[in-house]
Amino acid sequence: MKKTLLLLLLMVAVFASCSNYEKLLQSGDYTQRYEAAKQYYYSGSYTQASTLLTDLIAGAKGTDRAEEALFIGHVCLSGQRI
Repeated sequence: MKKTLLLLLLMVAVFASCSNYEKLLQSGDYTQRYEAAKQYYYSGSYTQASTLLTDLIAGAKGTDRAEEALFIGHVCLSGQRI
């Protein structure tokens, strides 16, 4: 019974986190996407961070935010955490 309940809670958590990520991908709010990408990076979810940062780099070209996004994106793609 406890294992079933734990499995159910884990599945709900996974689906809830996926839906937030999907909403971010479709969102036009670049500030929110940038902050979420940094959170994904610091938590070790490099694939999600890289995907969110890819669109942001083109839109923020020539700014400090773009420079940081390029760095974080490169680290995510290389699979290393600096």
